[in-house]
Amino acid sequence: GVSREQGEDPVVVEKQKRKIQAYRKLLLVAMQKKKEEQYDEEALKLTGELLVHNGECYSMWNYRRLALLHMFREAEPAAVLKLLNRELEFSKTAIAKGPKSYWCWNHRQWATGQLHERGACDWGQELQLCTLMLQYDSRNFHCWCYRRYVTTHGKVADTDELAFTMGKIEENFSNYSAWHQRSTLLPRIHADDNAAFLAAIDQEFENVQNAFYTEPKDQSAWLYHRWLVSRDPTTEVLERELAMCEELLNELEEDEKKWPKLTVVFLLQQLGRGEEQVKKLLQELQDVDPCRVRYYQSLLAS
Repeated sequence: GVSREQGEDPVVVEKQKRKIQAYRKLLLVAMQKKKEEQYDEEALKLTGELLVHNGECYSMWNYRRLALLHMFREAEPAAVLKLLNRELEFSKTAIAKGPKSYWCWNHRQWATGQLHERGACDWGQELQLCTLMLQYDSRNFHCWCYRRYVTTHGKVADTDELAFTMGKIEENFSNYSAWHQRSTLLPRIHADDNAAFLAAIDQEFENVQNAFYTEPKDQSAWLYHRWLVSRDPTTEVLERELAMCEELLNELEEDEKKWPKLTVVFLLQQLGRGEEQVKKLLQELQDVDPCRVRYYQSLLAS
């Protein structure tokens, strides 16, 4: 094999080695302190140094929380709030360095949960953080998950959040998390009015159609389309959407037809007809998408 160091600047390689050695040494110290159940300010300092460099080290997040909980028991309420707010600042730094780290977001959720129990969490601030992070990366799955947690506890109106998701989708149709968010919001908004819910679903079909014509290769809107169909699977809807997909296929380039073809298969199967057309399309899909041959074969066999 080829060494990872081949062709690299030896000065850079040596510097990286020293960083790794220092990190490992610090980790050993922290693990020993954890083993000895030393839950103090030094524990926060050690874990802080480690986690800023490696937010995926979940054992250090766990140790940090244990230290904080121990310190809470011996502190006045005002001091506990000060510790928690300091923790929010630290977690913001960790998230900035590792915006897609599950453990960084998980720790922030724990800290805000602790503040919420004490009636002291600024949910507006948390919502602003989510909005800021989604400006940097509108498809950050971890941030969207945390945002759902924030909007629930912060009692953000579902209609406001629905408008926010549409804004993100209009910026970039390829945003599965934003589409998914809509699928959780719409049933809640129209929980007591099925007619209004179906009218909203009908409008959503128009929204995804715009995405299909703009980015036909992207799966996000196509997967959301399946959810929409499942909410109102009448023959009228199935036939209408089938006609739309077939019209789209006539306009697209060959390398853009995977998802509309697969959707035609899905709709025909829901309608219980077009067996020969389904077989033909699935065979074509095996040719253009060989990585998923087994999946298409399973559809043929079903």
